[in-house]
Amino acid sequence: TSIADTIGYPINSYIKNISFNEVKISDPWYKHLKQFTNDTQYIHIATLAPIKTELDFFQGVELAAEQINQNKGIFGRQIKLERYIDNDNSLDWNRDTVNEMIKNRKIVALINRQNSEITKSLNMAFEQGGLLTLTVSAANVNVILANMKYNFRTHPNNNILSRESAKYCAKNGHNKLAMITGLDDYSREVGRAFYNATLDFGLRIVYTKSFYEGNTNFTDVINDIKNKGVNAIFLSGTRESSASFVYQSRRFGLNIPIYGSKTLENQEFINLAGEAAEGLIVPSIYNETLNNEENKNFITIYRAKYGINPSTWAAQGYDALNLIAQSIYYANSTDTLKMASIIRYHDKWTGAGGSFRFSDSGEIIDRKIFFKKISNGEFVTINDKP
Repeated sequence: TSIADTIGYPINSYIKNISFNEVKISDPWYKHLKQFTNDTQYIHIATLAPIKTELDFFQGVELAAEQINQNKGIFGRQIKLERYIDNDNSLDWNRDTVNEMIKNRKIVALINRQNSEITKSLNMAFEQGGLLTLTVSAANVNVILANMKYNFRTHPNNNILSRESAKYCAKNGHNKLAMITGLDDYSREVGRAFYNATLDFGLRIVYTKSFYEGNTNFTDVINDIKNKGVNAIFLSGTRESSASFVYQSRRFGLNIPIYGSKTLENQEFINLAGEAAEGLIVPSIYNETLNNEENKNFITIYRAKYGINPSTWAAQGYDALNLIAQSIYYANSTDTLKMASIIRYHDKWTGAGGSFRFSDSGEIIDRKIFFKKISNGEFVTINDKP
């Protein structure tokens, strides 16, 4: 016998009519947030990026926010972006800024476009402050540490990217290589990972050279490479020095293929190297020709709003904000620990960049790697036939 039968009254109907301050208790909580406080009208999401690489990344984030807000937001709450731009690559500024975010209890998540060096210095602050953070570009292996709860990376690490680069060299028959790397931590890690991967794919590296950041004279290196009879070059370094190497290589008649690290997938590199950049190949996690609905929709609205094709970093920003929005929706909460659990254990996420999921440690897995070639001054995905 039900309670309703016992008391002779449909109790569910009774409960539905109970209200406090003219809010029925049977209504979803989110329908009445706005009448209590202005703070709960918005979901605050922060972005952090260096000024040189911030624009297209933020455009992707902004576009996702506009779409969500135009579609009535999340549980009736609008996304409000808090934009932090690093003007001078100062670690002190970054630390102060992150502490400011953590103290600002309104901010529930951060989309981080900083490099590996800066990110490694900040990730413990993210963790201890309980700030849900999606890192979209830093690729050094130890950026994400074991047992972190709030840190996620939506970009494969250097070991994965370098191995795919070596595999792609082998596929194209480039088996006698020169390897040119910078002495910064990122470039050295990429170089070691690439070298180790070449051993598995039967490639030979017959010439190696390292250079300091800021080096702009590669004449001797180029002459040495010419004398080694290599059929391709693997290049990993800062954009400025790498652009100088590529420019001088072409100027002095070294016209063999050059494979670059992912950090060169940036318009600044193309601007610095000019026409000499044509033909350079880099690994990428975004393929603008993907035929899924998320990508087709993204490209259409991005072109309509900005008048240009989206970059990898615009797609990364766009997908990151949508991922945060979906985690809030599935968690039915802006509690960062609940959101983090949803992100970590959801079977599969799909965005403009394709499908992926996360490991227990917060690393992205099952994300396909593509390759892009610079053609007519922009990065274009190489869609190889099977």
